[in-house]
Amino acid sequence: MPPQPGLILADWQPNRVGQRQAIRAQSRAGKILAQQIERYLKGEVCGRSCLIAGSRGSGKTTIVQIACDAARDRVPGMRPILVRLHGPSLLNPSQRQPADSKTPDAKTPDPQTPEPSPQEKIYENVLRTIVINLYQTAAEEFATAYRKRARDHADEALERAAQLRLTLDGAPNAAALRNFWDAANALETGVLLEGSSRRDQGLREILALATAAEAYRSCTGEFTRKDEDIASAGHREEIKLEAEAKGKEIGQALVSVLSGLAVGGGSAASGASPIASALAGTITSVLSLATLSYTSSFSRETTVKQTVEFLPDLTTSALVHRLPLLLRRFRQAGIVPVFMIDELDKIDELSKPLNNLVSHLKFICADQAFFCFLTDRGYLGEVSQRNLESNTELLTVFTDTLFVLYETSSFREYLRQVIRPQTETSDVELGFDLEALQLVLIHRSQMLAFNLMREIADIVEPDGAEKRLSLLPGEPRKNPRYQMFLILQLAVEVILSDSLVAQRVQQDPDFGQILYDALYYPTKRWYQGKQDLDCSFDALMSGIAKMHAPTSFSKSVAPKDFLNPLGQDDKEFLHTQVRSLLELVCDPGALHQALAGGRIVNTVVADVLNYPPQLLTKVGEDKYKWKYNRFGIPFETAEIHDVVAEAQTAGAAADAVLDAVGKISVIASVADIVDSLAPAMEIVTTVDESLRELSVFLN
Repeated sequence: MPPQPGLILADWQPNRVGQRQAIRAQSRAGKILAQQIERYLKGEVCGRSCLIAGSRGSGKTTIVQIACDAARDRVPGMRPILVRLHGPSLLNPSQRQPADSKTPDAKTPDPQTPEPSPQEKIYENVLRTIVINLYQTAAEEFATAYRKRARDHADEALERAAQLRLTLDGAPNAAALRNFWDAANALETGVLLEGSSRRDQGLREILALATAAEAYRSCTGEFTRKDEDIASAGHREEIKLEAEAKGKEIGQALVSVLSGLAVGGGSAASGASPIASALAGTITSVLSLATLSYTSSFSRETTVKQTVEFLPDLTTSALVHRLPLLLRRFRQAGIVPVFMIDELDKIDELSKPLNNLVSHLKFICADQAFFCFLTDRGYLGEVSQRNLESNTELLTVFTDTLFVLYETSSFREYLRQVIRPQTETSDVELGFDLEALQLVLIHRSQMLAFNLMREIADIVEPDGAEKRLSLLPGEPRKNPRYQMFLILQLAVEVILSDSLVAQRVQQDPDFGQILYDALYYPTKRWYQGKQDLDCSFDALMSGIAKMHAPTSFSKSVAPKDFLNPLGQDDKEFLHTQVRSLLELVCDPGALHQALAGGRIVNTVVADVLNYPPQLLTKVGEDKYKWKYNRFGIPFETAEIHDVVAEAQTAGAAADAVLDAVGKISVIASVADIVDSLAPAMEIVTTVDESLRELSVFLN
């Protein structure tokens, strides 16, 4: 027999490019953050510095991821990359020495150079870590995009993609990167942005990645570079005349001249013409001078030579000037880093180091980049208080202060998306089960996103591709263990639906979280196995502060001081709401009446209050007792025996009723009949209550 249709978990959906994308609950803080990242991608703002606070488990990290994904879908041509930074590692740098400090040829520090202060060491460590994580994140992003591009090509392309990933670990230069881009035919289109209209997209990517690689090398090891430019110019001119005559040759020359004269004279005496006589003498002289040489030489040379040597400052201290250039190169390539500094709530005495850091690096954190600082509620409260008291530097350092708070409507909408019937069916009963289950899960999560994910995972069957929920039909509404949580959350919904309460939560999310803490304080005590519940004013204020006060941001602040910024009116307001909540839990009839009309929940789901387990009883002024623990087991062991004993009298009670009916005369009056049945009906009522309590225990 096939299993009955049930509920399944479908917590993902395809994004705009067909990839699987997780469905997430939406919060007001997350929507604001997504809008700011979108403005940053479009270039409407040069930088933003967002302080994001919330309780642990509220989903601070998740909303940054969601905001980046949402902005990526809305701004084509720009790709945000989330660069994660570990807060404790940034603000508490290790004091270890370089690996080569003990080697004989290690460089000794210049005694004339002053030792940097601890605060300067922190600044340098922050800049170094930012550059290292930026390059590593970008390298992974490029390698993934390159491999995706190679999937549709031959195996050689996939092998080249793997080689690129290994090469990027060594921070290659621009020439090496160009070879990879050229092999993928991506010098124009690039590999990161699909359908880019820039003709030089690939070259921009190479330029950005090579710039980041050079900065990465200077941060992770000793790296030097020397650029030399040699320019020279020259001019040479030569004129050469040479004359040479030795003693013997000079005598021979004289003889030749005399011979020419003699020949010329002889010719004239013999009656030859004067011209013929001169020509004969000249020829004789020239032939006689054949061994006589003459040389003349002149030389001039001009040379100009200039050598220019450039040694760039590649130290980490110079990163404060190079980081803005690096960010501009990435933006020119369509890549926009979003830096997320997480786990800041793990740092003791956070205020001073974080205030100094953001003030010193404001021109980067707030003016030229997008930074998200994830802290606890205490630091946000301290910043808000300081800004109210005076015009501090923190007023402009954090451009946005966001508190992560989910409304119950957001969680219910999220659960409607991710939990749905296994098949397309019109089974209304299954729809009622789903609505009841939403309220049960919300109360068990106590309005924390992390807890909600865990509660959902706990009811998913471990085997099966469909992620079927391990629930029987009707179980969320009829099983007493679910009914207890359903009653508690229905009471919370009634309190939060009040217009004054809803307006205050929307205007002041920080106070809204404190209100959640107050409303779920009885449940937290219940989870601790405490049967007695004291919700007097002092006990409630002390309990909230002790369980939720962030102790990491300032050791000097005691838990009892956590609620001090609240006015007395606000504290009274909290106490009043908790009182109203507990009155509704103690009186299911009044709770059912408050839910009338179906405005908060379907009337069929609310009808579970017609036969609810008696979960809580009032024993005094602001004093209560739980009758069952969160597993449905009675707190008092004796109650179990009493319930069983009373159940054993059920048969006797039925016999008493039958006996009373048998004794009624046919002609008896109505009054006589009522009088005869009264004792028996009293027994039946008592047994009915006992059976109901036994049902809670057995289930």
